[in-house]
Amino acid sequence: MFLVETNSALVATKMLMTKPVELPPIAKRLKEAREALGLSQPELAERVGMSQQGIGAIEAGRSIRPKKLRELARALGRTEDWLLGEGSDDAAATPAAYPKHEPNAETGGPVRLPRQRIPLYGGAIGGSDGRFVLNGHKLKDVLAPPSLEGVRNAYCVYQYGTSMEPRYFAGEVHFVNPNLPVRRGDFVVAQIMDEEGEPPAAFVKRFISWNSKELILEQYEPRENWTSDEPEAEKYILRFPSERVVSVHVIVQTGRE
Repeated sequence: MFLVETNSALVATKMLMTKPVELPPIAKRLKEAREALGLSQPELAERVGMSQQGIGAIEAGRSIRPKKLRELARALGRTEDWLLGEGSDDAAATPAAYPKHEPNAETGGPVRLPRQRIPLYGGAIGGSDGRFVLNGHKLKDVLAPPSLEGVRNAYCVYQYGTSMEPRYFAGEVHFVNPNLPVRRGDFVVAQIMDEEGEPPAAFVKRFISWNSKELILEQYEPRENWTSDEPEAEKYILRFPSERVVSVHVIVQTGRE
């Protein structure tokens, strides 16, 4: 009988020693909320300014009221009371410091490129100061930029020479709207009749003025036929008699083909 009682006491003692330790509510709830958001311990620690060891200590039950309780609650989208086990799941939600946002836009189908094509005009360099031939000879058709979609008689030309650098460089393409009114400071394609009956010449320049007497344009390099006998102010200026001016059209966009 004595032995039986002794054995019973030993068994009871062993059962008491192996009974699992009950974790505090914050340990279980912190881990539950963290895993629900797909966060690792280091990620949560970084968000609230703690160490990973600090998060581990809470989930292991060694820290039951951490100093950064408020930050933890906001990062997890829960209330402080809920984390401490003092609130129900119904009252768990609170505005999170790191909410997951829903998409604010949807992608549609493939992007539709402009279908209108416009002519690219140009010809061999015919002279100084970026002069080129513009006699209606079409080099090819290119896609119109959006700003010229549906614009009547829109066209484009190559940049020749270096007279407009650093604004424009040789080989760039200027897209032109021939229907816009020209204003001072606009960059334009001016078409000028040749004095000797040659095909019209064209120039890409900056528009200054145009009256009954003359068309005045400006470029960025000194005019090639400028001499020191002329005023310094004329160094970058080109003047053409108005009776020789065929057209002056506004450049609306420049780029590569």
